[in-house]
Amino acid sequence: MSANPEPFPQRPLAPHAGTSRISLRFAAAVVGIYLVALLVVAFAGALDAASRQVLWPVAATLASVAVLVLTIRWRDRFASYFEIGVVYAGVVALYAVVPPVIAMITHFEFSPDRDGRLSAGQPTPPQVASIIWWYAIYAAAFCAFYLLARPRHSLPIAPDRFRGWAVPISAAILLVVAKLFDVVVALLFGAPGGTYSESYLFARGLPVLWRQMANVFQGMEITLQIVILAALFCHYRRTKWIILIFVAALVCWTVLRRGARTDLAIVVIAAMQLRDLLVRRISFRAIAAAGVAGFALFLAISVLRTESAFRMPTAEELSVSGTDFEGIFDTAYDLKYLQQASGAFRGKPALLFADVAGVVPQQFLPFPKTSAALWYVITYYPTIFAEGGGLAFGVVAEAIVGYGAIELLLRGAFVGILLALLQRWYVRGRGGVIFMAFYVWMTVMSYQMCRNTTLSIVSQTLYRFVPAVVATLLLAAALRRGRQLRRRLLAS
Repeated sequence: MSANPEPFPQRPLAPHAGTSRISLRFAAAVVGIYLVALLVVAFAGALDAASRQVLWPVAATLASVAVLVLTIRWRDRFASYFEIGVVYAGVVALYAVVPPVIAMITHFEFSPDRDGRLSAGQPTPPQVASIIWWYAIYAAAFCAFYLLARPRHSLPIAPDRFRGWAVPISAAILLVVAKLFDVVVALLFGAPGGTYSESYLFARGLPVLWRQMANVFQGMEITLQIVILAALFCHYRRTKWIILIFVAALVCWTVLRRGARTDLAIVVIAAMQLRDLLVRRISFRAIAAAGVAGFALFLAISVLRTESAFRMPTAEELSVSGTDFEGIFDTAYDLKYLQQASGAFRGKPALLFADVAGVVPQQFLPFPKTSAALWYVITYYPTIFAEGGGLAFGVVAEAIVGYGAIELLLRGAFVGILLALLQRWYVRGRGGVIFMAFYVWMTVMSYQMCRNTTLSIVSQTLYRFVPAVVATLLLAAALRRGRQLRRRLLAS
């Protein structure tokens, strides 16, 4: 492993005292965290019975995440809050915590301004609690298997002080090409509508090949931005102002164009992670402050993107603006209690293995590709589908239509082992641009395994990350080759 940059000191991988086996003291601490979380809920006198009932699974989920973070910090003094497993555990906690907290704030009265599915059913506190318990089960399985498979020690990765800028320049050129592709599509097929649903309806109406190209170019944008950021952070002292301008420009561009708020969050989190991994650790307090500010911006963009003209949202609009966390919860509740769709995917391999078929291009399949989210909206909300809308799915909904809590445990264990193996690969590697870009990309895109379906990350890797990296490396090789030929011509 290469030498560590300042401010990280270079230290040998010495064994940590007490980490060779799980001691009784550590086991007692783990049990104590769960007991404290549950006792806080049990003796919270300011809460009514309904709120306490909902907070039981919330406390269990947060306790699992706390055990994960504290165990990693206890084992590994160099551990980062932006480690891939810690980030994913935080994602699961957000999807488990935000919906019940909002339900308690609104006194379990669900307005149609937030989501018509909940207003139609008006979930009771026991129903809300039952959905959150599924998240608690998933979080416990993920955290346990991630800790079992994760390397016990790690050292900060030293950035690769590469010579030449062929890779970031190539990524920047391809990013411009990806942006120009939208202009070409608009010239050939007309401009998409101003609202979010209209833009989705426009994309769905494109020919198959053009729709596939549009998906690839759109997915490449995030990858290319991360590659550029990784290259800039490898020379942070010389490029920190360029990084600031680059991220600020992306934020302004997304807000003014009412673009996808998730894409904006991904780029900002990627920049923070790269700074944490390559420059200096970011404190938990700073991460929490950035999270609050980002959540407020997240709500604001959700209001703006439903309008055809840019304007500042009002406080009332922000108060009723739905979040992605609620949308995933609403789907799980709808399938379990309103549509009575438990086990709907059993005996249907086309739906159970839709993520596997999603890897193969449509032209090579004898049947039309589908997905869990597409099946859901077409089956139960065809009007929304016809208007260009869509509804997110989620790992809990995936287990509800599948084989229940057992499947959820297996999915949590699988994701825990997968991300732990990625962490092992990371700590043994070198801080090259593509190496760092892939680790960061997997970290910020891992939320799709909770928000979408477990294996959706496979097709996204093949169609979003791989094409962008291959094109970047080929163009970089061409630029280097052209530079060498020019030098030879000038020398002759």
